[in-house]
Amino acid sequence: MKTAGIFEHGTDLVAFDYYEVEPLTAEVIKEVQQQFNVTLPKAYIELMSLQNGGSLSDAKNTYYVNVKDSDEQEVIGVSHLYGISMDDTAMGGTFYMIEEWEYPENIIIISDEAHYAVCLDYRNYAGDNPSICYIDLELELDIEIAPDFETFIENLTNYIDEDEDDYDYEDEDEDEVISQEAFETLIKEDKDNIGIQNGFYYFERQEVPVEWFIKQLNFAVHSKHEEVCDQVAQSVILLLKKHIKTGVLTGHFSEIHTIAEMIERNEGPDANHYKTRVNGFLRAAEAK
Repeated sequence: MKTAGIFEHGTDLVAFDYYEVEPLTAEVIKEVQQQFNVTLPKAYIELMSLQNGGSLSDAKNTYYVNVKDSDEQEVIGVSHLYGISMDDTAMGGTFYMIEEWEYPENIIIISDEAHYAVCLDYRNYAGDNPSICYIDLELELDIEIAPDFETFIENLTNYIDEDEDDYDYEDEDEDEVISQEAFETLIKEDKDNIGIQNGFYYFERQEVPVEWFIKQLNFAVHSKHEEVCDQVAQSVILLLKKHIKTGVLTGHFSEIHTIAEMIERNEGPDANHYKTRVNGFLRAAEAK
């Protein structure tokens, strides 16, 4: 199966992806398969071994399917693929969707927008390569759209909006340069939450001492702004992701644990999501 160009950020280690969970392990695969009482497709495991869930690229975010007794194609937006994990924002969220939204049993949702979902269909199937179904609760539509996951991925394409104006991305401003001293001042004053967020975004992409960066995270996690605390969580995840195999963080895990504990106290709407992600990537980094 061709995997290049599927995810939005590709191999960019300093790009945060809301749907990416910690790196896949044999233990997690076993847990998920036991919880669902299924065998996952090898093609899905192969893709998630490269990146365990994530937003899809513009070239792979749409699926067109012919609907029986209709002259028009159904256009299915597929903005993301869920990672192999029992997290609520991964495959594990299927159980919530079955209970709260009344999706059918014996499916695994791999992408959804609440009222519609793309699923691995294990209804009346006990093998390791199930078909892919599309379920739209509002339209009362439940159809097979691909014989297997690999075929589904191969037929993902881009969405063409003929009415959309062309946009010249080259006109976008480059990241504003900020000194380490100015950034430290922003964090200490804790007034400009946008500036702090932009500062972390900037320094995530610069070669700065890890000790200094972790120190700024430790200061900023105490911010009165929920947005800053969310940014700290994202920056911690990227730091762990970037250095998960380098050993650079050895000796800093206690500091990162302290930051993670403060992230857990954040009461923002995405606090639980970030807490789960940080702890997952921290476990993975410590295990290396």
